[in-house]
Amino acid sequence: LALNKTSFTENGKVQKATVVAKDSANKTIAASNYTVSYSNSNSKKPGTYTATVKFNGKNYTGTKKLTYKINAKAPAKTTVKLSKAKKTSLKASWSKVANATSYEVQYGTSKSFKGAKTVKVSSKSSSKVLTKLKKNKKYYVRVRGFFMNGKTKVYGPYSAKKVVKIK
Repeated sequence: LALNKTSFTENGKVQKATVVAKDSANKTIAASNYTVSYSNSNSKKPGTYTATVKFNGKNYTGTKKLTYKINAKAPAKTTVKLSKAKKTSLKASWSKVANATSYEVQYGTSKSFKGAKTVKVSSKSSSKVLTKLKKNKKYYVRVRGFFMNGKTKVYGPYSAKKVVKIK
């Protein structure tokens, strides 16, 4: 016994794994020999779900539980705007995106963001003032949303990078 798929990505629709039943000779077992029940018939949200296969006793007997997972959808791409705040600082603001519980603002003087600094910002805020910047330098800034799925961070894509010169 197996499931056709053990991992899905959240899409707002009910998603269920299909049972693939084969005997010891690797021949497909007809669906009339078993019933399948799901732990949650409305499996739209991220989480782990169980499909219970119960054989009806004609040709096969027993019960087996199989699990599948629906993974949370990563946050969408955000857009960022920059404005000069003071002499050695700038304000980065961005559009909020669904599913993001926090944002990462990355900034530095390299186009490739090598050696760039990263600042974590709560989803309650949609802007951050970046301070202690050097005069006469170009700064590149980008932002991405993320959320925690257990102990794992699920990141959305970075926004397009923006550049500003500190005068």
